[in-house]
Amino acid sequence: MLRLQEKARGSSEVPSINLMPMLDVVFLILIFFLLTSIVTTQPVLNLDLPKSVHASLPNKGKHIQIVIQKSGEIKVNQDRVTLDQLEFALSQSLGGDIKKQLVISADKDASFGHFVGVLDIVKNLNISNLEILTDRKIDSK
Repeated sequence: MLRLQEKARGSSEVPSINLMPMLDVVFLILIFFLLTSIVTTQPVLNLDLPKSVHASLPNKGKHIQIVIQKSGEIKVNQDRVTLDQLEFALSQSLGGDIKKQLVISADKDASFGHFVGVLDIVKNLNISNLEILTDRKIDSK
């Protein structure tokens, strides 16, 4: 509500509008949008990735993501699959385009057998555009 301060009789003050409540609301909205944008950009994977000196982020383009969790659970683009269902799920996601990028994220404590099983299926589908996601290791030279 705008409230103009009444001019006292005989004074030369100009009426003014108090903008402090509006500034408070603007700053609260700004903080809200900053916090929610940070939360939405964080990955929802609960993985402890292996460390690598030469780690890099996957390309920003459209890619298929395979996640191998510590428990052995496998997900293709957030859909849970078994190792037996993985080939069908990947072929569906590829849609015949074997040049589409595939990113594998595996927990460092996941079974190596699961990882090799996934790689075997990827090789069987002739997918050549493959990246393995890792965390950056700080080089101690």
